[in-house]
Amino acid sequence: MDYLLRDAHFTGVTYGTYDIDHLIGNLGVTESGGTLLPTVDSTAVRAFEDFLLARYHMFLQVYLHKTTLGFDRFLERAVSDGEIDLTIPTDAISFARLRDSTVIEALYSAAERIDGWSRRLVTRIPARSLFRASNSNEEDRAIMSRLVGVLERRGVPFFRIDSRQYLSSYSSSLGGSGLLVRRKMFGRIAFEPMERYSELLNKYNEVIDLSGIYVLREHALIAQRVMDELGWPIKVDTVGGKQSRFF
Repeated sequence: MDYLLRDAHFTGVTYGTYDIDHLIGNLGVTESGGTLLPTVDSTAVRAFEDFLLARYHMFLQVYLHKTTLGFDRFLERAVSDGEIDLTIPTDAISFARLRDSTVIEALYSAAERIDGWSRRLVTRIPARSLFRASNSNEEDRAIMSRLVGVLERRGVPFFRIDSRQYLSSYSSSLGGSGLLVRRKMFGRIAFEPMERYSELLNKYNEVIDLSGIYVLREHALIAQRVMDELGWPIKVDTVGGKQSRFF
């Protein structure tokens, strides 16, 4: 859980803050039918909700930020295209010895030799985001489909990044084996599903499903011309009739 606090600190944002000590101090387990289930004391439910909100906001504002995702793709391509020789160790000791500095030094070394993904990373030249769609929105999906079709027909190089993330991996079913709240009732200890105790978990426990279209900076001008020719705003046909959407 501490990754949120770490990332909030190093990115300079306040989204990822919550009372980790209070939350950890009130975690536990209980046995039910031979299975160990995680529990949170009822006094720490608000701290758990703060953790969920911190996670939700960090994903939307940091981890799934359009610039972050673009650079993630650069790193992925630098590895898959063999610009840097990076193998993730499978044994625990070697994995623990892997450092950020190992990857960073490999990127800088490759950037001196190759005008490719590594150089884009170390020179911090981001990809240009053309459009970002919420895949739960019909209009967004229609615009995405039309834009992709036009870019392909015009031969404009682009790449698409799909991001899908749940706020919580715990079961949303009251009959499931998710997180339980431990509370005292009439002098006895009782357990009930977190979903029954936290309205926030029920409200926010939905998928973040986004897709984005990107082009490299050297292709941004021609991509912009294509978008200009499509018109502003972009018009698409949906079930509800003609809809308009600005990029």
